[in-house]
Amino acid sequence: MKINKRIAAAVAAAAVTITAFTGCAFSDKTDDKTVSLTVYDQSSVFSGEMTGWFAEVLKDRLNVKLNFRTSSDQAFNAYVEAGSLGDVIVFNNESSYRTAKDAGLLMDWEQSGLLENHGQYLEANYKEALDKNRKLDPDGRIYGIYGNICKDVEGHEDFYNCFYIRWDLYSKLGCPEINTLEDFEAVLEDMVKLASEDSDSKIYGISSFSTWDDTMLDMVRSTAALYGYTDFGFGMYNPSLGSYEPCIDEDGIYVRCLRFYNSLYRAGLLDPSSESQTYTMAQKDYGSGKAVMGMYKYITDPYNTTARLSKGKYMVPVVAEDFSNIADEYSPYGHNAIWSVSSKCQNPELAMQLINWLYTPEGVLTNLYGPKDVTWTYDGSGAPYITEFGYACLDDDSTEMPEGYTGAYNTGYSMFGSMCLSPDSAFDKTGNSYNLITWESVKNSTWYSENTGRFEEAISDWKKHTGAQSTDEYIEKNGFTILPASDFISDELPSDLFLTNSELSGDICTNSWLAIYAATDEEFDDAVKKMQEACTSRSSYNQIMDFYESMIDKYEESVQ
Repeated sequence: MKINKRIAAAVAAAAVTITAFTGCAFSDKTDDKTVSLTVYDQSSVFSGEMTGWFAEVLKDRLNVKLNFRTSSDQAFNAYVEAGSLGDVIVFNNESSYRTAKDAGLLMDWEQSGLLENHGQYLEANYKEALDKNRKLDPDGRIYGIYGNICKDVEGHEDFYNCFYIRWDLYSKLGCPEINTLEDFEAVLEDMVKLASEDSDSKIYGISSFSTWDDTMLDMVRSTAALYGYTDFGFGMYNPSLGSYEPCIDEDGIYVRCLRFYNSLYRAGLLDPSSESQTYTMAQKDYGSGKAVMGMYKYITDPYNTTARLSKGKYMVPVVAEDFSNIADEYSPYGHNAIWSVSSKCQNPELAMQLINWLYTPEGVLTNLYGPKDVTWTYDGSGAPYITEFGYACLDDDSTEMPEGYTGAYNTGYSMFGSMCLSPDSAFDKTGNSYNLITWESVKNSTWYSENTGRFEEAISDWKKHTGAQSTDEYIEKNGFTILPASDFISDELPSDLFLTNSELSGDICTNSWLAIYAATDEEFDDAVKKMQEACTSRSSYNQIMDFYESMIDKYEESVQ
């Protein structure tokens, strides 16, 4: 389940085909001395001192500057061993949080009135998320707050996993029927042939990456999500079916998806460099037209340029008839990220004020769209709107910032990798969401008609064929699965199982790639068998799987 999921999906939430704004701002500065805070954010790829307009807003608001530390797994272990992660810590999983907490590296937010005196907005507005964090501590103390909170909204988050394909090619083929996952192979083969007629470069059906692999391969578990499954531990859970199966089950969904990608590889439809590629490298493949189908909107978006749209070329979702895509229910409890303050922080009040600000409406809007009164501001009724300069930045994110700021807009983004609130969360004064695409002022703007509106017009053929006006509507009509929101907290894996748990992750990922790159059915079966034996031969494998199954039971009890 998406308890330990990646955060990267959030980058696609604020806009459709244009570059999203990012950034954040903070509360009033406390004195004339600029204080430096060190940030350890597991979802950020940035390291060094943050500069540009975000840093300048931060200095103006709090007289503080941020220095980001390297956030690799190796770095995490080294920091813990050294006894300090940084001043502000953003975890992307509960396991790392607990490791830091058990090592005494996190500050109790209720000690010395830290939350009460410097986190008033958090305390007044996010009780559910704070109480969920409290459940992580045996003594019921608060050491952080969950991110990606969605308040006062019913429904579900975006469908993060979906096949986005070159509609111009699919349409040329007559929109062949796709009843199930395996039917995509024949369609991709024909699409690649068409795409190759207009290109001197090698074209693939899919290009992928290994950046997000952990307990299993990301592209494989994400494909399983199309059938209503989400990963938890070393198994796949389907909330609609109420089933939990080991990922090594030869008749299970994970191995089925492995077999699908192996078949694509043997047909020359999967980019053979996928295992060695990063997310950024794969994204560039789609921007250059190297592949005709991708798993995520935000990885295929670079293909949808204005020039291509004008020629009727674009990538949009296509589902198989038997798909039942999974989506997280909006959650007031939050999930994915946990924001904390270090017990070694010399300025805990300042760190708390920073986090508190990020969770305020102004903090969220600044994080998404830039400095208040520069790229956006409020109207007389308290509703946010984009300024003329803000629209200029939307049109061209290399626009130079005005007097008072240095550099271009796109050189000053926030380097935090995690969202505090979901952009779909309700804006407290007006009932609007934080997603600018939903604002009436934006919908009525020239920018909207020339960008999002132009895209919507360009994909009219897709809309006509599917009978849907949006991705969510299209997928919902086909049938979908909801992962219910919950304040569920998994128990901590017993310490004597930690080593085996880590070894299993390596065994599963290594042998999964071997299975994908197998040259024959026999080699594929052999790789799967090696994966199974590597797991089941370990004496504590059954204990680990029993633990995860018991946690699924605990989760299901929490949502009844």
